[in-house]
Amino acid sequence: YDKVYTYKEEYALLFKDKKYGYANTSGKVIIPLTYDDAFDFKNGKATVVLGTKKGKITPEGKVTWGLAVGDFALGGVVIQLDKTGEHGIVCDIKDCGGHGKKMDYTYCCFKRNE
Repeated sequence: YDKVYTYKEEYALLFKDKKYGYANTSGKVIIPLTYDDAFDFKNGKATVVLGTKKGKITPEGKVTWGLAVGDFALGGVVIQLDKTGEHGIVCDIKDCGGHGKKMDYTYCCFKRNE
C-alpha cells in the first residue's frame, strides 16, 4: 500500500494507486480499493467518493449514495450541494423548463426571485 491510515472504529483506510479501501484489525481487506476518495469510519459508517458521487459506506460494503448535481429530487433538479453532499439547492422542474440535466441551472435559481 502507498499509505495505511490509523484504525478508527476497528477499520483502517488504505490507499494504493490513487484508490481507497478499508481493512479490519486482522489486516483483511473488507472493502476493496475502488474509491476515488474516502474518510475514516465514524458512528459505524464512512464517507466514500466515486467520481462525482458521495455516499456513506458500512463495514459490510453497502453504500448509500447521496445526491449529485443534476440528479432529480423533490420534484426538481439538484443544482448545488454543500461539501457534505447532504444539503443544497433544488430547482423546481417547471423553472428549469423540464429539461433536467441539459438545462443551464444558473438561470432557474434566480427566476423565482425576479
